[in-house]
This record gives sequence, C-alpha cells and structure tokens, in this order.
Amino acid sequence: GNHDLLNSPTVESVTAYKNQFGDDYFTFWVDGCMFIVINVQFYKDHTNAPDLYKEHDQWFDKQLLEAKAGNYKHVIVFQHIPWFLNDINEPLDEMYNIESVTRHRMVKKFHAAGVRAIFAGHYHRNAGGRYENMELIVTSAIGAQSPPPQQNANSGYRVVTVDEDKISHKYVDIKVSSSNSVFNFNPCNQQPVLEVDRFKRAVNRTYVGFEKEKNIEWKKSFHFIQGADTQFGMIETYLQNKTDGQWWEEIALTRQAISEWNAMQPKPKFVVICGDLVDDLPGKEPRRAKQIADFKQVFQTKGVVGYDHY
Repeated sequence: GNHDLLNSPTVESVTAYKNQFGDDYFTFWVDGCMFIVINVQFYKDHTNAPDLYKEHDQWFDKQLLEAKAGNYKHVIVFQHIPWFLNDINEPLDEMYNIESVTRHRMVKKFHAAGVRAIFAGHYHRNAGGRYENMELIVTSAIGAQSPPPQQNANSGYRVVTVDEDKISHKYVDIKVSSSNSVFNFNPCNQQPVLEVDRFKRAVNRTYVGFEKEKNIEWKKSFHFIQGADTQFGMIETYLQNKTDGQWWEEIALTRQAISEWNAMQPKPKFVVICGDLVDDLPGKEPRRAKQIADFKQVFQTKGVVGYDHY
C-alpha cells in the first residue's frame, strides 16, 4: 500500500518493506486455485523506481500467461489501490483509483487471462464493480473508516467462499464494544514488544507451503479472509486529530478480528491483508518502527491465523 511503500515507491522504500515483510509481489496456490499478489503502487506512480516497475510488469505478464494456460479452477488477484471504485469508465480520483489508460489496459489483461476476481482495499469503505464477468471487490478497513459514515462502514473484513463453480463473499463487521475484553488494557504498560520475529516471508516470488506443485489439485470448497488497512495509528492521528496519536484501538480491532477468524469452523485457508499495514510512512521514525513491531506482535501470537502464514 501507499503507507507501506510511499505514494511513489523508491528503491529504498521497497527494500525496507521486503526486509520487514518479504517480497512485495508474489504468486501462491491453494487447492487448484491461483492467487496473484501485485504491487499496484507501481501503476499509480513509478516515477521514482522505473526499473522496479519494469521488472514487476514483466513478471506480472508471465503470471497472466500461467493463469491463462494453467486450467485453474479460479484465478484471483490481491492488491491495495483498486483500478476503479464502481465502474471502469469512472473519472480519475487522485487518491482512490488508477488513471484511465493504465486502468483499461490492465483490467483487460486480467480479463483476457481468465481472472475471476480482484480484491483491493485502500478506500476505507466498501465499493466495487464488474468488468464483463470479472468482479472487483473493494473491502473497507479493519482499522479506521473514512467519514462520512456509509453503508457497511464499520471496521471489518471479508469472508470469501471459493466453490468449484463460483466465488462469493460477505463483509463482516468486527464485533467489538466498549466492554469487550480486548479493549481492557493499559496503554502505559501493555504496549506489545516484538521479542522474536517469527514471520515467514514470501521469497523468490512465492510462499513456502503454498507452492504450485503442492496445491495443484482441486479438493473441495474452502474460504479465506481478505482484510485491508489495519493501518496502526490512523484513528487517533487522522480521525481524532491528535498530534501524537497512538494505535490502541487498531490493536484491539485486529486482535478481535483474529479471535473471530480462529473461532471459524472450518478455519480459513489463509488471511490476506491488502496493504497499509501501519499508518506512518517510510522514513517517519521511530513511530513507524514501533507500529510495525506492534503489528507483527499482534499477528504472530501463537495460535492466531497469522502466526505461520502472513
């Protein structure tokens, strides 16, 4: 996302992200379905990293060739900024979508390769539309919601069900209240401290355990979780206009979401967070480092979905 890599990524911001979280784009497979994670920031603005953009674009074309030739049950794409919010012909929004020429070129590529669904975030509201028989789904934030309040504007995540012949999804509000136990902690002495970094990272443009060779056959229907914009620090800084805003509410919301995922039966195959993991931009230290440490601590607690697979 733009808060992970800057609005216009640089070699330095991409390198820093990869050091913390692994590859910024990669492909993985689950039960005969192909999933492509792209770095859409390059299509928003690649001025400061033209060589990285070219490398990404060439890699992506190869993935689409594989998608078209692979006879997969479904091909699904994950990204941060959506190509469009509601309609492929909508006007450019400097903040929330991709300019028209690039948008049309890329969306038509997706469709020609047999992509069935594109999941995005960034908007902090729910939105989406279709191009032919391909759906683009914009999922609101686990963290801060953009004012003014709109339908389904509560913090939440999307449960996606993958059947043999279709993909369906539902946005779920995170079930929190002022009396919920996840809010009952003292920010003065309970700030998470990242003692050991257990995160498994995508390397060589794929993910250990989700390689093609191990996941080529369709087995049965399954579901996964798509979230977006945990964005630790946005609620107090942006919505409450605090000069030194903290991120206790985002921690609480994310913890509660994880507890709901862990309670699901059967459990989701995986969880994907489509960008803007924390709020402070690259270079804004030491706050950003603290936000990243807290994000990792929340997701790598033993027993949560994100412990083994991020």
